[in-house]
Amino acid sequence: MRVLWVTNQPIAHLRKMLNLPISQSGGWMETSYASLKTSKGITLGIATIYNGSQILQECSDGNAFIAVPSKQSIGSYDPNDSYNLSQWAKVLEIFHPDIIHIWGTEYALSLCALKAHSGKIPSVVYIQGMLNQLANHYCDGIGLLDQMKYATLIDIKNNNLLWQQKNKFYKAAEREAQILNIANNVIVESDWCACNCHSIAPHCNVYHSYLPINPIFAKYNWNYKECEKHSIFTVAGGYPIKGHHMLMKAFAKVVKLYPDAKLYIPGASNLFATDLRSRLMKTTYDTYIYSIIKKHQLQDNIVLTGKLSPEQMAERISKCHVYVMPSSCENHSSSLIEAMIVGIPTISSYVGGISQYYKDGANGFFYRFNEPEVLASLIVRYFKDKELAEKIGSCGKEEERKLRFAINVNTDFIDIYETILNRHRINN
Repeated sequence: MRVLWVTNQPIAHLRKMLNLPISQSGGWMETSYASLKTSKGITLGIATIYNGSQILQECSDGNAFIAVPSKQSIGSYDPNDSYNLSQWAKVLEIFHPDIIHIWGTEYALSLCALKAHSGKIPSVVYIQGMLNQLANHYCDGIGLLDQMKYATLIDIKNNNLLWQQKNKFYKAAEREAQILNIANNVIVESDWCACNCHSIAPHCNVYHSYLPINPIFAKYNWNYKECEKHSIFTVAGGYPIKGHHMLMKAFAKVVKLYPDAKLYIPGASNLFATDLRSRLMKTTYDTYIYSIIKKHQLQDNIVLTGKLSPEQMAERISKCHVYVMPSSCENHSSSLIEAMIVGIPTISSYVGGISQYYKDGANGFFYRFNEPEVLASLIVRYFKDKELAEKIGSCGKEEERKLRFAINVNTDFIDIYETILNRHRINN
């Protein structure tokens, strides 16, 4: 069986081919590839776009890695452009897939790859994020006056103010609907995601598979005695969906009670930019968050870690006291799952498909996204109660390790592929 993966970023050997550094997103694709790459009876082709003029192809682990040339950035990629369609048609000729596996609906290259074969090749979409719901919740907790007040020149120049970003997500959601209806097969983790898919593509076939997690997180174990007391780790941010504006409001309340509290934020950030060029590049969202930080004098309590590898992430999580997932919308939140696997006590906003595996009061605590007071109270509760922190952390670790590492990605995906191929043969 020949399976073509269409990814929205280079993974595995493709990063080496294109001389690119590690990415903090899409770790589940790397983990899935590591599990599937030597499976008997399956050959993978991994394809994504790059800024170049010709198709690049190399072989690694017996699988094909294909860099598809593009004259456009991934954000402005046109799925109806004749050049783009021709390049994906060439990829299909080169690899001859039996089935196409689309990783996510976020970018137009997925739609272009599907259009290139005119429905002749069976396809399945792995849902990474539901764009229609991301659009619905994009600016939650940020009033229109604040969106205008903190607008920056770079965002004005690029037509990228927060409400414009929200509208872009709505446009992307229209493309998402096309992708789901063409592929007509989706892989989801939660019932929440399945319901959203059926609302968009009522006749699509839904397959369930748990999100693959890098096993490196299971090599680290949170320990109350060894953790940095009153420290918090959170998900990488950069845009409103990740909820850092609400987290900052909650953190301000925590710092009043614990002046030594620290908040560790992973990922590239321009939040504390000092030089002129960096300040001019600050986004509206960064400026808004910084206004909250400055108002409550939190500058000395926040640590920007920069980009972290999976192992660095696991190590940093294991050293903190509490983990918070503050997003306004999430399909599954790999970051929360990774934290639970390490065993740190966690708190999560009650959003999206999280409740499929996260149980309030058992393996973590929920709060409503727009209630930072409750979030602050839960953080303080963990700080005060050693036994509670250890109990919740241990329960989360035990359940998630049992769930995630009992998964055989080989069996899950191959079974799904074979089911789709059999259906395709029957219907054609």
